[in-house]
Amino acid sequence: MSGAPSALVKSRPEQDLRTTLKTGPSLIDGLRLDFGPIDLLGRFFLKADAALRARGVTVSFASLDELIAVNRQNSDTWRPLVTVFDPTFGGINADNTFALLGRNRAGDVVATQAARLYTWTDTTFAEESRTLGLFYKDPTRQRLADETIDVTAKSADQIRGRVTYSGGVWFRPDYRGKFLTGILPRISRAYAFSRWYTDTTMTLMAEQLVNKGVAERCGYTDIDWDVTLRNTRLGTFRCALLQMRSGQMLDDLSSFLNEFSAEVDGGVQYRAG
Repeated sequence: MSGAPSALVKSRPEQDLRTTLKTGPSLIDGLRLDFGPIDLLGRFFLKADAALRARGVTVSFASLDELIAVNRQNSDTWRPLVTVFDPTFGGINADNTFALLGRNRAGDVVATQAARLYTWTDTTFAEESRTLGLFYKDPTRQRLADETIDVTAKSADQIRGRVTYSGGVWFRPDYRGKFLTGILPRISRAYAFSRWYTDTTMTLMAEQLVNKGVAERCGYTDIDWDVTLRNTRLGTFRCALLQMRSGQMLDDLSSFLNEFSAEVDGGVQYRAG
């Protein structure tokens, strides 16, 4: 991006936002808001945090090591993490990733979400997928012998610039069906934009999840086919390419604020006062 459009001005320091919000340890305390419309983002994070708490979940930031540990501890209900979020394969640091863990009242981790920033100034998602640069810092050395990513989604060639890969999603089985899919992915997209001033947020979603309506519940409307992972460390499966441009993402946050259940509004007003 050559400069912030007038609608996307640099926000006040995150310290000011935390001073305004009277909360205990939670998502809010770890927020770093560098870019974006402060009023919209502030109201969104308050409402999203309150909505999670209403469902018995408190979210906070965590390290990738913690995310990986939770993944391994829950291997019966969660596949191994995609290499995008595995530091073993390089290219990941504290400046280009973040992870969120949601805990219940007993302190058990029951939900996760993560995001990673890619800067594709001279390349695209399509090219980085075909070369496996999406997965590995050194694809020639690190890829498996027959590992490939086949991309036919037309939008893949248009995804470039500052791109967030949003993923690392897991919900403990007894916390599924609580609309966490409608809250955590929005938090991931909004925070990535405000921290990194991203052009696009994207993810890959397995066909069976798309068919169950998970993409729509996450807020994605641009669903493009297909991206097929072959002989990867997670196996072979067909995915949809989901993407959301930043302007669309901000519009989606406005819709969330206007349309999402009013059950949390009282708590939001109290904590913002």
